[in-house]
Amino acid sequence: MSDQPTYEELVLRCQRLANIIVRNNNATEMLLRAEVKKAKAKAWDECANNISDVDDFAPPRLAGELKQANPYKEQS
Repeated sequence: MSDQPTYEELVLRCQRLANIIVRNNNATEMLLRAEVKKAKAKAWDECANNISDVDDFAPPRLAGELKQANPYKEQS
């Protein structure tokens, strides 16, 4: 018996490794999307907090309304 793997065994190993790589890539992509969403939510809130700095006529409640309308905010 040879210690060398057969062609079929090598194909199966490659398929398993490819599946692992795809799962890892999918998980990494999900994590990156979550981080981007958090960054966008934070930027939106910072903009809302500073709205009166750029618009002298902005009503005081506008910052709160903008924060509530944040499309990137995590739903609780």
